[in-house]
Amino acid sequence: MEALITMSNRELNRIEVLQKLKDKRLTQSTAATLLNLSLRQVKRLHKVYMSQGSAGLASKKRGKASNYQLPSCIKQKAIIHLVYDSFENNFSSSTDLLI
Repeated sequence: MEALITMSNRELNRIEVLQKLKDKRLTQSTAATLLNLSLRQVKRLHKVYMSQGSAGLASKKRGKASNYQLPSCIKQKAIIHLVYDSFENNFSSSTDLLI
């Protein structure tokens, strides 16, 4: 059973163009123009498409955490700090109205 692959519209467009390239209905330079890529990148994508199929064109980063992601403990401290600050600001402004 084959796994489902999520692809963006840009990746799907690449598949269409590379299939036409495979069927020899397009030249590599025309494909490069259609995809707004260099000829070298089209050759690289074509090589991947021929060896791995359409699954090879899907982003390998999809579904993975960012390398620059903050640890969850820091995120929670920031959220607590923001909530406390907003509560403190709202409370002080409401007491000013009572005075």
